Amino acid sequence: MSRAQAAPSRRRVALTHAPPRSRRHGVPTAALSSNAAGHRALAAAELASVALVLALLAWIALGPAMASRAAQRVASAPVHVASGQAIDPRLIVRPRTVTQVAEVDGLRLALIVHPALPGPNRLVMTLVDRGRALAGARVHVTATMLDMPMRPAQLEARAAGGGRYVGTAPLSMLGRWQLTVRVERPHAAPLVHVFAVPLDLPAALLQAVAAARDHAGQ
Repeated sequence: MSRAQAAPSRRRVALTHAPPRSRRHGVPTAALSSNAAGHRALAAAELASVALVLALLAWIALGPAMASRAAQRVASAPVHVASGQAIDPRLIVRPRTVTQVAEVDGLRLALIVHPALPGPNRLVMTLVDRGRALAGARVHVTATMLDMPMRPAQLEARAAGGGRYVGTAPLSMLGRWQLTVRVERPHAAPLVHVFAVPLDLPAALLQAVAAARDHAGQ
């Protein structure tokens, strides 16, 4: 048998006994998948940080209208952080609870707003009339955005027992909100009180951006 005839046989044997490893450009597919997953996690974390910074810059440059839309997307999107990557805590916008108390004509009104972020916010109004929880009242709330010409949102809070009245207010953007509460009490004249509820970015983040802007202008 000639060398030319024996060569194809050797090639067939080598192909038959080669380990079944899938490769792409000389790199195992498993290694490529692992690297790709790491890059995707890193890209997601970087995208979340960049989106929040862009929202802040929009707030400073163009006002709350554009910033609120970006803040809604950032607040609702899941954030995946790559292993070992640190995030500046000033870039994290966390839910918070705003509590305000007022007394009008002997009636104590305690308002709780949560999460104090753009979007649906849960309102809890607790009414105490001269030391006793007020039952049987009707509570109307008008939410007005003071920084933009928007139509006010109307809602009626439902009784939840113990003098508490609960509702959901669509506070759709960052900025100053005015909550006008009208309470209709049994055997008494209605009363009205206005609460001021700001939806702002964290003060530390605003201070950091202001310092960076001042430094860039020097």
